[in-house]
Amino acid sequence: MVNRQLTVIGLISAVIAAVAYGQMEIPDPTPTPEITRFHFSYNHVPPVDVLEGEDIQISVFVDEAIAGDDMRIHFRSRSQTGFHAMPLGFIPSEGRFEMAIEERYHGNDSIEYYIEIFPAGLTAIRIPETPGEYYSVKVKKRISRYLEPLLIAVLIASPAFGAYFFSKARKAHSQRRAEYERKIRTRRRQLTREREKHYREYLKTLSGGARVKPNGAPPESRLPARKGKPDAGNTAPGEPS
Repeated sequence: MVNRQLTVIGLISAVIAAVAYGQMEIPDPTPTPEITRFHFSYNHVPPVDVLEGEDIQISVFVDEAIAGDDMRIHFRSRSQTGFHAMPLGFIPSEGRFEMAIEERYHGNDSIEYYIEIFPAGLTAIRIPETPGEYYSVKVKKRISRYLEPLLIAVLIASPAFGAYFFSKARKAHSQRRAEYERKIRTRRRQLTREREKHYREYLKTLSGGARVKPNGAPPESRLPARKGKPDAGNTAPGEPS
């Protein structure tokens, strides 16, 4: 009996609540705000000469970006025909959209790409704007790629180069030594002749020989001059004092 009364009371409460909800005014839905935008400014500079093994950084700077702006890049390597599509992430502190094309996507090969910009409230923009045109990025080979085979070749040829330069240095040293010894022998012979000449002149001096003067002058005696004796006939005795 009690359960039946509670059930009747619950049904009456539900009917009263439904009637009261029906009499409440339902507010109108909030209209979506319209985006009033007349201009969209961007700046993009393609990267130049990226080294192999590195990611290719793509950046687009935007003035006064708002919520809803979106960008997407389409790229391919020179050896491919189809394009890969990736979104660009926005960095609010720097006001730019950016993404990195990893090495596994370009395989250290030059790439072509174009970017689609979807500014909120405006039509989509393609850069470069001319259909069928693409930006190109050249991937440069690292200099170490050329140095490695060069170093291997140098290591292989170094014994031959070492032997060649050693033989050249040894030959040059032998030539310098032979020239030095030749000069020494010539100088010794010259000194020997000068000693012999001086010795002969010394012997002539001891034996009283005459030294020949140049230009046909009479020979000069090498003996010391002797004092002559006074002539007795021409000397008169002195008178005693």
